[in-house]
Amino acid sequence: MAWRDIPNNPHWEYNDSPVDPGPKSRMHHLWLRQSGGIRLNGIFSTYTRVRRKGSTSEDMGELSKNFWDAHGTEDDDVSFRTLWETTADGESITWPCDQGSGYTPTFDAVIDWGDDTANTTITSFNDSGLTHTYATAGQYTVRITGTFPTVIFGGSAPSRTKIKKVLQLGNVGWKNLKRGFKGCTNLTDFIVGSTTMNLSGDGENMGEFLRDCPLLSNIDFSGGNFDTSGVTNMNAFLRCSASVPVGDTALTTVNVSYLDTSNVTTANGFFRDNDNITNLPGIDTWDISSLGRNSVNALDTRFLDSPSKMSTATYDALLIAWAAQAPFDVDNVRFGDSTYTGGGAAEAARQTLVDTYGWIIADGGTV
Repeated sequence: MAWRDIPNNPHWEYNDSPVDPGPKSRMHHLWLRQSGGIRLNGIFSTYTRVRRKGSTSEDMGELSKNFWDAHGTEDDDVSFRTLWETTADGESITWPCDQGSGYTPTFDAVIDWGDDTANTTITSFNDSGLTHTYATAGQYTVRITGTFPTVIFGGSAPSRTKIKKVLQLGNVGWKNLKRGFKGCTNLTDFIVGSTTMNLSGDGENMGEFLRDCPLLSNIDFSGGNFDTSGVTNMNAFLRCSASVPVGDTALTTVNVSYLDTSNVTTANGFFRDNDNITNLPGIDTWDISSLGRNSVNALDTRFLDSPSKMSTATYDALLIAWAAQAPFDVDNVRFGDSTYTGGGAAEAARQTLVDTYGWIIADGGTV
């Protein structure tokens, strides 16, 4: 078995001798159709097992060989890319889009479903072409290009359990991501990659964006222009479901320094019900100058739940940085089991938040 470079793609590699999953596997018939790690279907060809260079994963999905032969490097790829999995032949997936509140979004997109079938053109939020049926069960990388301004799984979309990874948000003109991936219970990865956003109007609300995704363990908000500067509401942004048993959530750490919170007025329950968080690098860099402007409950409803916590160094930095911003009055702030260094600047800053700005703080106390 060898992992080889994909021509024109500096970031991905493919396996030229994937292992036979066995005759009882639903993937066996696909393995029989490949040679040297490439499956042929008429004029179309697909790399059957790929991964990012440097990864130790044995299987991160498929990539279209035709696409990379024709489109140059991944850096030129501006598509919204996701990985889906169907478990039965003839199973369908549907992109859930939304008309929006007080506006009608403009769609002018093309979807490559990743199964060597014809692409689909989308011209409205309720276009029948948003549903696709896969002849064969398996994992498929779906690419969307053009204008695709909104998606809303919302916790109830029928296909929410079939999306496995967001590989790149893409430059598709995002306008509204409120409850975007809520309830995607099998989502494990969310990678921003290259993207452009103009979240204004109804899009200022990004509440519940990645809520109720208990298997989500890899979040990467870095990349191009993940612009949340116009967002005012981040309530329950990464909240998990209370129905998930304590200790069963996958998220342990996430760098939140890439989130522009300068206009966020409320973020209550942001990390609620995620029980395994051990650190939140970058949270001390948040601009909280608008937080609590409209309500003292801006961080209420369990911002970070026990037993989750930040490292002491991160929590110390947060207390010092946030107290220096002369914040609005905020009640009932929970920082989980985070501990701070006693007798120094962090403890003094915490006391300033309490005495000067009226904060009511629950945390793990001093180290």
